[in-house]
Amino acid sequence: MIFFSALAGIFLDMSLYMIIGMTLAGLLHEFLKNETVAKHLGQKSRFAPIKAALFGVPLPVCSCGVMPAALFLQNSGASVSAVMAFLISAPQTGIDSFIATFGMMGAAFAAFRPLAAFVSGAAGGAVVQALAGDVKSAGDLERDCGCGGGHCGCEEEHERTGIADRIKRIAKYAYIDFIDDISVHFVIGLLAAAAVTAAFPARFFESLNVGSGIAGMLIMLVVGLPMYVCSVSSIPVAVSLMAKGFSPGAAFVFLFAGPATNAASVSVIIKRFGKKTAAVYLAVTAVFAVLFGLLFDGFLALSGITVNVSGHIYGIESAAPLEIAAAAVFSALLIRSLAVKLKKRVAMRKERRRY
Repeated sequence: MIFFSALAGIFLDMSLYMIIGMTLAGLLHEFLKNETVAKHLGQKSRFAPIKAALFGVPLPVCSCGVMPAALFLQNSGASVSAVMAFLISAPQTGIDSFIATFGMMGAAFAAFRPLAAFVSGAAGGAVVQALAGDVKSAGDLERDCGCGGGHCGCEEEHERTGIADRIKRIAKYAYIDFIDDISVHFVIGLLAAAAVTAAFPARFFESLNVGSGIAGMLIMLVVGLPMYVCSVSSIPVAVSLMAKGFSPGAAFVFLFAGPATNAASVSVIIKRFGKKTAAVYLAVTAVFAVLFGLLFDGFLALSGITVNVSGHIYGIESAAPLEIAAAAVFSALLIRSLAVKLKKRVAMRKERRRY
């Protein structure tokens, strides 16, 4: 019973913010074209990592979708340092996850996520620039690393036509293409969050003295680094972990490390850029995840700001009509996406059996 109550409560709270974030993602996708990004990043300069990190922060791409986008940048002449800065910053946050983080976890979390993404991306690019230098391509980046929808950041460019066509493209990307990218992992994140809520009593990890400080952050780092979790689906998991006794800083480490890396993306980076660059990528992610976790806990202590997430776990009874309506719409979008994915998988299995 606790599992389903938590699942419903988190879903109700997130749905409205997800729809707003998806709409903004559609607008960003329509008006920020690949040519614009390439114009600013498709050149080798010492400021390229800073620009790349800055460009990566608002983009709504997952840690798989960022790979083809990075390939486009390198093919446009961007340095390896700029590409690595983009790879580190882009999957950590985006306009969609910013809105959802603000709604679920408050302004402090929402502000720290893009800040951490930018600083770590710029720093990672600078380290690669200093240590690894430019690396020639070692083959095409692999596309198949966990994105189900196939719209992760390297679509064909659109012709600029009328307003009606723009609205159609915005709606298609926001409510079909984008949600196809995140639907499976979003549901997995919700289920994981509800499972954590049901399995452990309140403040459980705090009572074991592992929920805060370096210990809690290292646990979150070990959990987050190999996982495939997008910046949005990491939010309900972090909310549940905090409700069970992990400090905001430890939860922030998970929000940082989970989306920034996964086992598949690391293997692709090794193939494309080499082991040295991949080591820098992992080291920068780990160091800055813990560093910003410590900074976040320190900031909250000094400022007196408190982060209360318990209402998002057990807030079903107090749901507003707008939240219920948003949950109904978002449910329909999720169900459509999951049904399409299931249909494709069944068709693929039937095709394989023929051979």
